Amino acid sequence: MAATFDAAASSGFQFTTTSIPATNITVGSGSNRIAVLALFMSINNASGITVSIGGVSATLVAASDTGTSLAQRTMIWLAFNPPSGAQTFTASWTGSCNADLGCVTMSGASQTVGDHVGSFTFHTGANPATLSLTITSANGDLTSTIGFTLNAYAGSGTNQTLKWGIDSTEAGGDIGPGTGNTTHTWTDQLTNQDMLISGVNVKAASVSDVLMGAMLSG
Repeated sequence: MAATFDAAASSGFQFTTTSIPATNITVGSGSNRIAVLALFMSINNASGITVSIGGVSATLVAASDTGTSLAQRTMIWLAFNPPSGAQTFTASWTGSCNADLGCVTMSGASQTVGDHVGSFTFHTGANPATLSLTITSANGDLTSTIGFTLNAYAGSGTNQTLKWGIDSTEAGGDIGPGTGNTTHTWTDQLTNQDMLISGVNVKAASVSDVLMGAMLSG
């Protein structure tokens, strides 16, 4: 089985806030659903962050979090088996900042948290106009990233398939082709800009996931 793209949406940039307003998305009815929720924040020290979709709380992919050492922050959260149909996604935290939340939903994904591996990269100071993150993946898995630049992206921003954004010319989310190891390259209009990428490999559902999904839907 392969993880398959379903739908995408984003909140757009929200300014000087402690929450993302409920943002609409229509989740498909495929089995073994997952929502990839990618969050950008203009500060690095927000606390008490919560993310959800359709009433389902999301789990932070810890290795995708750029953390507190950079001025800005990107990270990815996963929500398992969000309800199908018209839903909303949202986030809240303590510490006012600018923020953007994008959501990509998929079906055919593993329902085990540890199967989905995150990663991130960044550059600051003197650097080229591009930043790349290579995500270890397998045929049938699906990679997804959030890219942020302090300046403005060129064109669609990414060498992969853009699925939300680019919001305020600075943030967007993409997916890879699902054919194995994938390099996501984001390109700014100028050199020497602070840039961040957080990514995740969404592992395709296993046989046990498929059987369990069939039992729950039956």
